[in-house]
Amino acid sequence: MPSGLHFAADDTPEPLRHAFARVHDAFPDADGTRAEVAWSALHGAATLQAGGRLRTSHAQARLDLLHDMLTNPGAD
Repeated sequence: MPSGLHFAADDTPEPLRHAFARVHDAFPDADGTRAEVAWSALHGAATLQAGGRLRTSHAQARLDLLHDMLTNPGAD
């Protein structure tokens, strides 16, 4: 599902830059890799849910687990 939007480029739309900056604020590191992983995980979950490829009944559980995995790495 290509969107035609460019990321990390001179022509990246400002709303996307702003959104990624907030993700980077939440998952800071020197080169943005943690933010890219968080963005990718959230994007993947949202895309699969929107496409009807994940169980709707488990949407909140997935978000809770994703949150825990991103904010408490290694905790089990």
